[in-house]
Amino acid sequence: MPGIPPEAKGKLWVADVPKGWRFHYLFVDGARQQRAIRPNTDDWGAWPKIVGAGQREPGGQRITFPAGALAGVPTNGDAEMCFIPTWRWMNEIPVLRDVDAAQNTARRCSKNVTYAGKSGDPFRLENVLPALDQPGEWCVDSAAGRAYYWPPKEDMTGVTVEAPALCNLVRFQGKEEDGPWVHHIEMRGLTFRCSDRLPEDEWPDAWLKRFENPDAMVFLQGVEDCVLEGNRFLDAGTYAVALDHHAQRCRVVGNEMANLGCGGVQLYGYGPGGPAANRENVVSRNYIHHIGLAPYWHSSAITLYGSETNRIDFNYIHDVPYCGVVIAGAYSDDLNKASRTECDSFGRRGAGGAGYNIRWAGLPEGSRERYEADKGTFTRQSVKPLQRSGDNRVERNIIVDVMQKLHDGGALYCWSCGLNNIWRRNVVHNTRDTHQFYVLYMDDEVDGALVEGNVVWVPHGRVHNKGGNTWRLNEVSSQRTTAYDRVLKEILQAVKKQGGWTGTPKPLDVREVVEPKPVPVPDGWIPAKAAYELGGVQLDDQGNIGWCDGGDYVAFGPYEFGEGKLGALELMVGVDPKYANQKMDVRLDDALDGPSIGTMVFQSTGGFQEFKSQRIELTGLKGTHMVFFVFEGKQGICSIQKIRFAASATQQTGKAE
Repeated sequence: MPGIPPEAKGKLWVADVPKGWRFHYLFVDGARQQRAIRPNTDDWGAWPKIVGAGQREPGGQRITFPAGALAGVPTNGDAEMCFIPTWRWMNEIPVLRDVDAAQNTARRCSKNVTYAGKSGDPFRLENVLPALDQPGEWCVDSAAGRAYYWPPKEDMTGVTVEAPALCNLVRFQGKEEDGPWVHHIEMRGLTFRCSDRLPEDEWPDAWLKRFENPDAMVFLQGVEDCVLEGNRFLDAGTYAVALDHHAQRCRVVGNEMANLGCGGVQLYGYGPGGPAANRENVVSRNYIHHIGLAPYWHSSAITLYGSETNRIDFNYIHDVPYCGVVIAGAYSDDLNKASRTECDSFGRRGAGGAGYNIRWAGLPEGSRERYEADKGTFTRQSVKPLQRSGDNRVERNIIVDVMQKLHDGGALYCWSCGLNNIWRRNVVHNTRDTHQFYVLYMDDEVDGALVEGNVVWVPHGRVHNKGGNTWRLNEVSSQRTTAYDRVLKEILQAVKKQGGWTGTPKPLDVREVVEPKPVPVPDGWIPAKAAYELGGVQLDDQGNIGWCDGGDYVAFGPYEFGEGKLGALELMVGVDPKYANQKMDVRLDDALDGPSIGTMVFQSTGGFQEFKSQRIELTGLKGTHMVFFVFEGKQGICSIQKIRFAASATQQTGKAE
């Protein structure tokens, strides 16, 4: 046959399939096989680059490829390209049509709302017979009605080969706006396997498109009080579960979601102007792993858009191409200027519909007209009440090995959303360096969030905060710490008590938390380097605690204070004049929930290395406790050389040394 690579001759098996059937996945004995790709790598830095690109127009965007790249590529829409546009934080899989191999051109056809292709953007061809050049690969020729496969073993006797035909295996469909809703249906203990996806040039116009395919194996729209519990969602072509538009008080609990084309669970309500229809759902104790295999790499394990007052907790997430958990909304200036908004490949604007699912009728009069004229008036503040993506709680999740493919994301990521989202007590661990990312990432137009008590162990971990958010008691370290072990153990114990995870979770490196034995409080000065735990701060070359910013903490102890003979704390501190009057709260036993027993307001000592004594009175310093110093302020709060506990000024039990 023409077009077969020399190394594949005599190695391919062929099956007749119905003409016109263009499926996107193949499973052999239950294992997903690699569709024929060229080049044979996920490292998009090694991919060839687009030579040139035309305008996006009704027939699609004309792309010029390197010489010879399109040899043998079909023109009927069977071939796709995995394409990484500008900024490298998303990808798409457009269909190739109007292929002209002699001129090295084809049209990129997609209803996905992404950046325009341009010279220098990396690409990979998919489902092309000339790329079927190694064992385990396959492709389908829908025009001829044939599927080709190169098996790793020559003998196919007894082998089961499956290709999915359905995109949705189950769909709950209530009426969109005003009911009646599908309600009080529960699905428990079921296994769902193998679903397909629609090619991007066939996506319905009504879909909300946020770079990944928004469809799902089990799709719930117009629902209330439904439950998916203890199920397994395997080998999905898109998401495992979607709670779309009107979805309230639903529970997605204790499921396994694995080997997915996109992500695990998506909660997509409406954009600005729409009703507060997607809310009060629970996504808890799910085991979500190996996602983005479509390959839709801009996929998160759990994604919320236009969805509020949800609880996301106790999920175990690993092997993710982009972010772990995402809360997103609509960027204010994208509601102001049509010229800002990215289009699909056919040149249609996306912000008014597919890109954000905006309901213009629900916005102030004239908003759409001003948008079309590039004269909108929405601001960062005025769009907040319209976002429908606030008051969510993301707590006590375990997230391992994220950002494996794309740039500019995070394990916990937020962008242009509503107020009062809480990100608390999550554990993040990456076993190796990944692409550029910030572990805890509050991106553009994120305000009013609380990022608290998260523990991160990753190489070269960084955080990013672009808004007015509260960061408290987070620990980001390139080393394993006692805080990491403590919070991990806390989550695992809670999950076990609730019934554990479904499936066979990848083992976590769990170490016994060895709590130090309490000792009598030292008599005299305690060097700073004797601290038991450092949360965000560092020790300098002299063993002093430094780089103290708001939200960091230090723990000392545990100490046996006895029956209240001590009531004061003295610190030898260095405070730069520019950073004076910031605070340190003193708490007992737990940095998050322990009682406060005093607050120190730091006065200037002349500089961070000019150490002088500063003292505060404490209340309730008796018994046996860990002592936490929690820093409150912005940055550069102080340096600490040593500390000591003493009698208060009103105690008559002796004079402090």
